[in-house]
Amino acid sequence: INPAAYRGSASSRDDALRHHDVCTSCGHAFVRSFLTFDILPLVEFLPDPSLTDDEALALIREPPPHEPAMRPGGGLRWRSASIEGGAKDDVVDDDDLDEDLFNKCINRTLSMQDGANSYVTTIVDADTLRSMRRSEVYACRPCHNGMRTTFYKLCLPDVHLAISHARFFHEEDFEFAVLRDGCCPYSRVKDLGDTGPC
Repeated sequence: INPAAYRGSASSRDDALRHHDVCTSCGHAFVRSFLTFDILPLVEFLPDPSLTDDEALALIREPPPHEPAMRPGGGLRWRSASIEGGAKDDVVDDDDLDEDLFNKCINRTLSMQDGANSYVTTIVDADTLRSMRRSEVYACRPCHNGMRTTFYKLCLPDVHLAISHARFFHEEDFEFAVLRDGCCPYSRVKDLGDTGPC
């Protein structure tokens, strides 16, 4: 089984693991769980340089401007449209609705990038940050002054993760290790603080 990159939606050759542990298609570094070393469905991004890290976090923490309702058990949604004085409800496929702003940023970055050897971090603007679900974004604060916070977007919301000291873990594995050992499995710190998303 070849590793899959969640940024460029491509699987990489096996030799990617022996060299630099990056996607051979888009150059994105694989983000791994520090207990199982599984590749996690995370995509790195940075806020627009005109935004501070605190402003970016504030935008992410705002509720998204519109959350279309999901039909129970499916990917189809209801859309109401006003047609000549009357209202009509239609079922529409997810693909017919607004394309995800984050995916637009990724596609724009990939179009500017010249293969895997010229990796460019995805930059997102204020509208994209505002459109993200807080539960799907993780922030890695730098340990040195003058560096920016690195953000990661979870591409598979059904996968639950924990973060501690800028290291990612599957949530269940992390909780089990903390209960067993009484501390973070990476740093051995007992006071963990917040280990969830933004």
